Amino acid sequence: MLLEESLSISTELGMHPLMQSVRPLQERVSDRPVWASAYADGLAQREVEVLGLVTAGKIDQEIAEELFIGVNTVGNHLRSTKQG
Repeated sequence: MLLEESLSISTELGMHPLMQSVRPLQERVSDRPVWASAYADGLAQREVEVLGLVTAGKIDQEIAEELFIGVNTVGNHLRSTKQG
């Protein structure tokens, strides 16, 4: 994973500010659910992520913040899943 490689290189080079930035990002990413690689009905990975968060009871604003996307993008992903 890119973050692991960044931490390894920054540690090797003694780049402490980068190390301090990468560690919290790794923790945030590791807390997210892992989704299967094969999706039903041709759904995109991001659509599956959005649906997973909806089923977990999250509202659009919370989903947008968690996935670092806009609220309108969340709505677009949900509409795409209904069209299939």
